[in-house]
Amino acid sequence: MRLSNTPRAGVSRLEAIVVVVLIVLAGMLLIPSFSHVRPSHVRSQSMHNLRNIVFAVQGFHDVHKRLPFNGVQAAIGSDDKSGSWAFQILPYIDQKPLFERPHRNTGVAAYMCPGRGRPSTQVGLGAWTDYFLNNYINDPANASKPDNPDCLVTMASITDGTSSTLFVGHGNISTRDYSAVGGVVGSHNIFAGGSAGTMRAGPDWVKGQALSVSLGRDTAAPPNLKAGGWGSPYAQGALMGMGDGTVRMFPYATAPQTFGEFLTPTGAETPVMPDF
Repeated sequence: MRLSNTPRAGVSRLEAIVVVVLIVLAGMLLIPSFSHVRPSHVRSQSMHNLRNIVFAVQGFHDVHKRLPFNGVQAAIGSDDKSGSWAFQILPYIDQKPLFERPHRNTGVAAYMCPGRGRPSTQVGLGAWTDYFLNNYINDPANASKPDNPDCLVTMASITDGTSSTLFVGHGNISTRDYSAVGGVVGSHNIFAGGSAGTMRAGPDWVKGQALSVSLGRDTAAPPNLKAGGWGSPYAQGALMGMGDGTVRMFPYATAPQTFGEFLTPTGAETPVMPDF
C-alpha cells in the first residue's frame, strides 16, 4: 500500500482560533501568579537585609563584648563610639572602607528596604537607613532619648531572651518621601550619632500608658503615619529582626502592650507573638 504524497492542508481558521483562545486563557491564568512574584521577592529581600543586620550586631558584640548603641552627637571617625549604631556595625556587613573613610555619596544597599525603593543617601550627608535600632536595648528607662550614653549592654544582660527581644526593624516613613533625597521626617544619615532618625522607641505602657505606640503601614499622611514610629510598606505588617537572628512580621493590629513586651529587653514578660 502506498502512502499518499499529497501535502496536508494548512491550519484551518477554526484551529487557529482555538490556538489563540488557549494562549489567551493560559496568559490569564499566569498573570495572577506573576503579580505575586514581586511583592514576595521584595519581602524576602527585606527579611534577608534584617537578618544580616542582626548578624552584624552579633559580630560587633563578639568583638567589643557589648552591643552597639545609637551613638552620641560627636564628630565622625573610625572610633566605634561615633556615628549611629548603623555606622558602628559597618565593618560587620562588609562595609569596612565606608567605616574607615565615610563617603557622603555612598549608600548601603543592606540598609534600604526594596519595598520602598528610595534613594540610599541623604543628599550631601551620606547613607541613611530604612531599618532602625530599638532604643530600649541600650537604656529601657530613656528609650525615647536618641542621644543616650553607651550603657555597655551585653547579650547576657537581655534577660527576656534574644528571641523575644526586637533589635532592629522597619521604621515608619511617609510614602510621599520615597523619592526624596533629604528632609525625610524620622530618617537621618547613619553618620549622625545620637540622631532620632536612626532609632525608634515605642509605647510608654511600662509607665501605665500606651498612647505613644505607632505601628502602621506607610501612608502619605496621618492617621496611620506617625513620625518616629514603627512601620513598613507591606500590607501584611512590619518586619522586625529579633536578637537571635530570626525575622518576624508584626501585624499592624498588634496590641501596644504586646508590641512593648518585644521592645523591652528586661521586662520579665513572656510575650506571645500575635496571630498572623
